[in-house]
Amino acid sequence: VGTFFGSNIAYQDGTAIYMFGTGGRKSIISDCWFESNHGEGGSAMWAECYHNDSLLITGCHFLQNYAKSNGTLCINSLQSTKISITECEFRENFAYYGGGIYLNSNDTLSEVTNCLFKNNLSGSVFDDYYTHGSAAYLTALSNSHMKLTNCSMIENEHLNPGAAVKT
Repeated sequence: VGTFFGSNIAYQDGTAIYMFGTGGRKSIISDCWFESNHGEGGSAMWAECYHNDSLLITGCHFLQNYAKSNGTLCINSLQSTKISITECEFRENFAYYGGGIYLNSNDTLSEVTNCLFKNNLSGSVFDDYYTHGSAAYLTALSNSHMKLTNCSMIENEHLNPGAAVKT
């Protein structure tokens, strides 16, 4: 709660926070700032959620983070998990997939509500087929439900043809 994570560098995933679910855990990340972190994937945070885990991220700011692969905030979830991201700001972040958020879900309820995505960038000058989602890259596999509600997508850019949100 209320923690600042700034200018961290990692040569693997999860520069500021790396979480690995163990089943049934409830995690809350609240009112934190993630600024100028650099890493492989999840330059601000990488989370693996499994077996009835729940993850709530609320009131957080993600500013000028750089991920070489998946999202400033990268979440992989499966097996009856619940993911909720509310009232967060994603501004001026870069990632190959999903400049702001990369969310990969299977048998998961995922909700992104009242968030601002502004001036995020995704893509690669080398690969225009697989890179998408300057603000968010969202995948919902079997038995997953994903809601994007009351979010603002402003001036996000993709280096190749693409959109603010890739689903």
